[in-house]
Amino acid sequence: MAKFTVTNTGSASVQDITAWEDKSTNFTAVAFKGYRIDTSSAEIEMTLPSSPEISDRVSFMDYKRNFETNNFIIKQGGSKIMGASEDLTINVNNFNSSLIYTGADEGWVIL
Repeated sequence: MAKFTVTNTGSASVQDITAWEDKSTNFTAVAFKGYRIDTSSAEIEMTLPSSPEISDRVSFMDYKRNFETNNFIIKQGGSKIMGASEDLTINVNNFNSSLIYTGADEGWVIL
């Protein structure tokens, strides 16, 4: 899902994932980036952006298919994930998805 901006003049702009990066160590995510996660050697933690805006999006993929062996942990970064005030552990191989920020009540939601 892209980020849409509509003005009163009827024009619109769209923002989607702008770049993909390989990650094999802990990192802090940036809105509108995608990450190819490699947990072949160890568990990896991704911290979500600390000041998200509604419609911000972060995408990830288990491109080495190892989330079951070495988990991928998504850290809150100050906002809820799926309405819960706790980190999210992904332990299913080949799990590829995106998170979109929906506001303070639900926080980041899996697409």
